[in-house]
Amino acid sequence: KYSLFGYYYSSNQLASTKEVNMNNLASERVRMGMSQTQLSELLGINPRTLGNWERGNNDIPSSKARQLATIFGCTVDYLFGLTQERTNQ
Repeated sequence: KYSLFGYYYSSNQLASTKEVNMNNLASERVRMGMSQTQLSELLGINPRTLGNWERGNNDIPSSKARQLATIFGCTVDYLFGLTQERTNQ
């Protein structure tokens, strides 16, 4: 088992996280009608950093993952593809 943000997941659950994460992050940004530049300014990061996160080239720091989840109104688990549910119900 592996720990991610205080939760434990099997290696199978984390195996596809990177691929799904880039899709959920980009799709949430588009759903909100934001450009990479707009979102990166809101986060205080370089637009290239955001692009790398969306493509799965770099890991998202936990503090930024929580900030993204707040901005998008979804859970961190959803951003990382660990659940298909956007919010806790």
